[in-house]
Amino acid sequence: MNAGKYCIPYFIIIGFMIRLITLQHADFLPPSEVKQEDELLFHQLIQSKLLETTKNTDRLKLPRKDYELIEKARRAQNPDLPDLTQNEIARCELIHALYYSAPGRFVINQIQQWNQRRQLAGIRDNRPQKIGDFKNEWQIMNTSGTFQTIPFMSEQFGYINHGELRSDFSNWLVVHPFKHDDFLRFQTQVHVNRDYHFTVQLIGSEPVKITETLIGSAPVQIYPAKNVSWLKPICSPHVSTKNKCNKQLARAFEIHFSLKKGRHQINIETQGIQNPHITEPGMHIQRDDKTLAFNWSSMNRRTFIKTDAPFIIRTADGVALTDSHGNPTPFTLENGLIPLIGIGKKTPFALYGLLARSQIPLQTNEIILSINSHIQAIAQQTLRHHINQMCMRDKKYGKKKYCKQRKASVVILNAKTGAILAAANHPLPPKNIHPWDLLTFDRFFSKNNPMTLQAWQGIGSHSAPGSSFKPVVVMAALDMQSYKNVNHMVQELSNASPLHDKASSIKDFYQSCISKNSKTYWKTKIFPCFTKPKNYSLTMTDAIMFSNNEWHKRLAVLMDGEKAFSYDSESLHNTSQFSDLPEFNLCRMAKRLGFGSFIDLAPHLDHTIRIRPDGNKNIEG
Repeated sequence: MNAGKYCIPYFIIIGFMIRLITLQHADFLPPSEVKQEDELLFHQLIQSKLLETTKNTDRLKLPRKDYELIEKARRAQNPDLPDLTQNEIARCELIHALYYSAPGRFVINQIQQWNQRRQLAGIRDNRPQKIGDFKNEWQIMNTSGTFQTIPFMSEQFGYINHGELRSDFSNWLVVHPFKHDDFLRFQTQVHVNRDYHFTVQLIGSEPVKITETLIGSAPVQIYPAKNVSWLKPICSPHVSTKNKCNKQLARAFEIHFSLKKGRHQINIETQGIQNPHITEPGMHIQRDDKTLAFNWSSMNRRTFIKTDAPFIIRTADGVALTDSHGNPTPFTLENGLIPLIGIGKKTPFALYGLLARSQIPLQTNEIILSINSHIQAIAQQTLRHHINQMCMRDKKYGKKKYCKQRKASVVILNAKTGAILAAANHPLPPKNIHPWDLLTFDRFFSKNNPMTLQAWQGIGSHSAPGSSFKPVVVMAALDMQSYKNVNHMVQELSNASPLHDKASSIKDFYQSCISKNSKTYWKTKIFPCFTKPKNYSLTMTDAIMFSNNEWHKRLAVLMDGEKAFSYDSESLHNTSQFSDLPEFNLCRMAKRLGFGSFIDLAPHLDHTIRIRPDGNKNIEG
C-alpha cells in the first residue's frame, strides 16, 4: 500500500488545499496579507480542535509535529485500518502549514507567548530609587524551572490599592514562569542607617514565605508565623464572600516592613497565579471572558501622524505648565491643573497626552491656553480654603469621613468671550504617582479618581449642575411674563396665589422647622415649629436666594410642560416616525446663553486643531 496516498488532495477539497498552499508560501506575501493568513490559520486550528486548552491554566497545547507520520505508521502496522478521512487529511495539511510556513511560525510564537503569560507574579515597593549610594531594586532568583521577566503588570490587579491612590511606588517586576507550580523567589537588600519602614505590594498566591536577614547574622523566617498582622491579603472585588478576605482567596498582598539600622536581605517566595487578562503590546490571541472562546485580534496601524517634536504648554500670561517632555511644573501641581494637563504622554486622556498623539505643525513648540495663572492661583487657593473650613467643621461635628468624600470645582469664564480663565479642582492626586496606578485606579475606583477634572468631567452626586441651571429657568420665565401663570410665579407664590396647591411641598420654603434645643450641623437660622400650617409667600427673589428646588421645577413645567406632554403623547402613538421636537422656551434661553456651544482651551493653536474642555480633540480639514 502506498503510504503517500493518504495525504493526496482530493478533488472535493481542492479549494481548501489551494488556500493552504498560500499559507506555505506566505513568506513572499505583503505584510497586510500575512496578517490575514495568520488569523485564518489560527481560527482553522481552533475549529479543527488541533489547539486544545490544558486544565485550570487556559494554556494552548500545540498539536504534535509528527501527527502525519504517526497516522501513516499506524496504518502500515495495521493494514485493516481505513484510509484517512477528508477531515484527517485536512488536519495533516493544517499541521504542515503551522510548522512549515511563515504565518504558522508566527502563530506558534503567539501561542508560546500566550502560554507563558498565563502565569505571573510581581513585586514592587515604595522605597526611593536610591538610599545614599545604594540602589533599591528587586531581583528574581531561580528556585525551580525557568521564567521570563517583562515590566508589564495586568491592569486587572489595580484593586491592590484598595480604594486609595498610593504615591512613590516603583514599577512592577513581573515574572512569567513556564510552569504553573514553579516557586519564585524575589530578593532585595536594604541598607539603612536608622529605623526604616516601607511597604511591599506582591501579586502571587499562597503559600507566601518571607525571610529577613541582618547581614552577618543568621536568617530569620518571619512568615509564616503566628500573630503576623502586617501581611495583608487583598481580594478582588469580584470575589463574593461573606467573610473577610483571607489568604486562600487573595491574589494580592501588602507587606509592611519595619527594619532596624543595618544591612538587611529580604527573600519573598510565592507561586505564580493565572493572568486574568493579557493586554500586552504585540499579543494577538485573546479570550472572551464570557464565552471562553479564543479570538485573534488584528492590530490596525494608527492613521494619524504622531508628533515627536517637544512642546511646552503655557498659560495665557506665559507661565509654563509643563516642560518639553510633558512633566508638570510646580505651578501645575500646586494650583489644581494636574488633572487637565496630565503627566506627560503616559496619561493618554489628559491634555498633553492627547496633543502628543495629534497632528501638530512641526514648528509648534508652545501651546498657549486661555487660562490665566493669577486667576487660576486665586481660584485654587479660595477653593482650598473653603474645603479646609468645611473639613474643620466636619471634624467638629463628628463627620470626619465627609472630608475625604468632598469634591468641588470652580470655573471662571470671560463674560464677553466665554474663554476659560481658571479651572480649580478638588481633590488633587498626590505627588509621585506611577502611571499604572492612575490607569488602574480609574478602572476600579473611578468615582474617587483625583485625576477627574471635576469642573466638566465630575458630574455626579457631588457636582450635579442643577442649581447652576436655575438662573436659566428664571431668565426664560422673564421672557414669558405675558403668560398669566408664569407671571404669577415670578411675582409671588403664596397661599392666596391662583397657583396655590394644598398638596404642594412648598410650605416653609426656607427649611423644615428646627426646635431651639436641637443640635444643628450647619449654621442655620432657627425657625419655630407651628402646630398649624404656616402661610408662605415665595417671590422670585426668595426662590433664587434660597435656591428652592420646588419653585424652579414648577416654573419650568409651567413654561414647557404642555409642549413636552404633547410631544410625548404624539411619540407614543406615532411609532412609525419621529415627531419634530418642539421649541422649548427653556432650551431657547439656554442656547442664547451659550449652553452646548464650543469653547476652545487653546485659541492660538493652529486652526485645524481645537482642544475642547472635556479633553477631546476636534481635527478639521
